[in-house]
Amino acid sequence: MKGRRKAYGVLTLGVKSLVIGLLIIGLSGLPATGAPKSTLSFSSWDSEKSAAAPAINQMVKDIEEGTGGAVAVKIHYAEALGKAKEHYEIALKGLADISYINVGFTPGRFPITDMVAFAQGPSAEALTKGLVEVMKKGYLQKEYQNVKLLFVWSGSPCHILWRKGVKAATSIEELKGKKIRVANVAGANLMKKLGAVPVAIPMPEVYTAMERGVIDGTFTSIDVLEVFSLYSVCNEVTRIGALSLSFCVIMNKGSWDKLPANAKAIFDKNGEKWGMLAGSSFDQLGKRTIEKYKPKIYDMQPGDLQKIKDAMAEPVKQYLDKYAAQGYPIKEAAKTYSETLKKYYNTEPFVLPK
Repeated sequence: MKGRRKAYGVLTLGVKSLVIGLLIIGLSGLPATGAPKSTLSFSSWDSEKSAAAPAINQMVKDIEEGTGGAVAVKIHYAEALGKAKEHYEIALKGLADISYINVGFTPGRFPITDMVAFAQGPSAEALTKGLVEVMKKGYLQKEYQNVKLLFVWSGSPCHILWRKGVKAATSIEELKGKKIRVANVAGANLMKKLGAVPVAIPMPEVYTAMERGVIDGTFTSIDVLEVFSLYSVCNEVTRIGALSLSFCVIMNKGSWDKLPANAKAIFDKNGEKWGMLAGSSFDQLGKRTIEKYKPKIYDMQPGDLQKIKDAMAEPVKQYLDKYAAQGYPIKEAAKTYSETLKKYYNTEPFVLPK
């Protein structure tokens, strides 16, 4: 009997040791700080398949891994928390901790970030690099003073995608009289100056407009051939590389203030990396689209590309003067932007006033 009790005691001790050991192993998987896990909500008007997705997913991964799981991010896609144009207010009011914004949806709210609407450049990566340097120099602080700016980037430069049956223009002369769909005021002004007829149509309606012959082409990035199935009604592209859309990811100030110091450090350290990744992802999506659908590509004559840049000189001056008068350091930002593209990509995005 005593032997059984002794054996039972040893067995009980062994079970207890095993349980304690398992608890220790389990606890080791918790955040190192011992703090309860915090989950940030991220609102996106876009889909999980967008060109921005790789950068956003990398941000989520970096934050979760860098904090040992103490801070996580849950993404809500496709306007689940609000319409695209509402995404600044969504973060400002704390309806979500973080939001993803298409700057072109709210003209005038982010005037310096929106400079890419006037820029010519070889790629989204190049246009993004300019924005990153502008952000690093602090020129974006005024337009994001009520939120925390996490990172910025640019989409791919725009080209003209032609309706099937319409001869692609390769010179300004051939553009005259052509009905071209535009996405914003800058695009409309440019087409007018080049002698084309700008037509304002939302992107989801472009397919039908092309199919019915309402427009001859659309001024946009090449990736929409796939994103909006335009490959069925368009098989030729004239490369211009002018004008683009800019984007940003912002955070509610209160949510930012509540973050642990290590999480803040990760956001601050990686903003440039995430922005450049988003820009290059746009370029890669455009390249894959061309390889997949094989549209015939034409280049505008070199002399005409300079004429296009010259045509934007006066609108650029008016834009810079307007927002400089409102207290934005936009002329200094434009100079930094232009110098950056010249230094890294040997191109000048716009003609700056003397």
